[in-house]
Amino acid sequence: MSFITESNLNISELVAIGCDGTNVNTGKSGGVIRLLEEKLGKPLQWFLCLLHANELPLRRLIQVLDGSTSG
Repeated sequence: MSFITESNLNISELVAIGCDGTNVNTGKSGGVIRLLEEKLGKPLQWFLCLLHANELPLRRLIQVLDGSTSG
C-alpha cells in the first residue's frame, strides 16, 4: 500500500495484480493479494504464475526416472 500511495497511482484504474502462486501471496484470508483487495475496497483479477506448482511433481518424476542427484 505504501508503494501505491507514494507513487500517486490511480487505484480506480487498478483491475489486476500478478505474482507467483505461493501461499503468502494467495492465502484466501491472509494473503497479500486478499489484504490488498480489502484495503482498496474492491476485488482484483489475480494473475498467478503456476510454474512453482509444476516444479515439485516434475522434480519427483525426474528423480524416479533418473535417480537422485549426486552433486
